Amino acid sequence: MSDEGINMKPSINDYLVALHTKHGTLTPELVVDDARRKDSPLHNLFEWDTKKAALAHWHDVARGLIRNVRVNIVHEQRALRVPYFVRDPSIPSHQQGYTTIDRVRTDADLARDAVAEECARAAAAFRRASDVAAAVGVDQDVRELLDHTLQLGQRVRAGQEG
Repeated sequence: MSDEGINMKPSINDYLVALHTKHGTLTPELVVDDARRKDSPLHNLFEWDTKKAALAHWHDVARGLIRNVRVNIVHEQRALRVPYFVRDPSIPSHQQGYTTIDRVRTDADLARDAVAEECARAAAAFRRASDVAAAVGVDQDVRELLDHTLQLGQRVRAGQEG
């Protein structure tokens, strides 16, 4: 099961904090070892059917392989090394699927949607970075990056590039 599908309840958060306190660290191995126990509150968050778990893992590996294919493109005298496959913005967000950068480059609507989705993913990373930065008191620059990224995504989606 991917972490996007886990609804982290406060009790799960508290349990993970307690595991960290008990061991002085928290690793995926510690979490899985604990979750193997049927009485662990983490147990039902994992797929224990090895065939289903293997298939889910293989899908994750396949997604990684797809995301890492790169192609060289020359754009306005500038050589770029970009992902060849990008999430297909023409399919519903709850479905998976990729299309090529060549297809996106030839369709202005797809191009805007693809860039807006990339901005949304970047914003999610900046949001996490902003939260961490705020927790340690150095958040102003990261917050500005987040705001600019969100605004850019909105402008691109609306067709107002720049």
